[in-house]
Amino acid sequence: GKGSLPSAILSGDPGTGKTVLSKHIAQQCKQAVGGDKFEYIYVSCAECTTEYQVAVRVGNHILDSTIPMRGHPKEEVVNRMFSAINDVEANHVLLILDDVGRVESLNDILYQITRNQTDSDIGVITSANDLKYNRNMEDRVQSSLSYEDNISFPAYGARELKTILDARAEKAFKQNGIADEPIQLAAAIAAKKGGDARYGLQLLRRAGELASTDDNSQVTTDHIRGAERLTDKCRIEQVATGLKERARV
Repeated sequence: GKGSLPSAILSGDPGTGKTVLSKHIAQQCKQAVGGDKFEYIYVSCAECTTEYQVAVRVGNHILDSTIPMRGHPKEEVVNRMFSAINDVEANHVLLILDDVGRVESLNDILYQITRNQTDSDIGVITSANDLKYNRNMEDRVQSSLSYEDNISFPAYGARELKTILDARAEKAFKQNGIADEPIQLAAAIAAKKGGDARYGLQLLRRAGELASTDDNSQVTTDHIRGAERLTDKCRIEQVATGLKERARV
């Protein structure tokens, strides 16, 4: 029935499992209410800094169209987003706003969802490293929004990362393709980088590529070190590219 979908805030460092959990919650909801009656809308908001941009991302995702990133009143864009959600052919709609840490406010979007007057049941899950919008939430939204869960994700330790990387290595590499020591090193490096599991997985992937380039049948600790240098270089380039793109807007 209406109000049966969860609302949750997921916060924690990158690579600690927020996205995985949000999609797992969506699958659990789908099983609970029935697949034909449920739909979840997953939107990555990593490049968004304003509520307008979030509304555009959600609206374009649903409508498969191109609402412009500027040139319209925010209220109009939020209303178009909400109309798009209501037009989804499902009785239960779960909106997952991933990586909204740079967004200053989500007051209008969240308020519209809490004031939902349609027959659809709408839930919302937000996730980010640092939730600015949560600190800036207006009283009208706080009083209307019944977040059932506020889940914080601690960074993974080296032992937990080792377990995660072991499982991935078993699937990704041939037998004897990687020994225990390189995996242990990758886990230790990832732990020092903030406990980021995605970083550790990138190390394994790039180390495997380096081993293949070297025509080496086994990944070594040298390949892990080389993968660390490549991964850090790529991350710096991504940040630089993002800064350039935002400077153009």
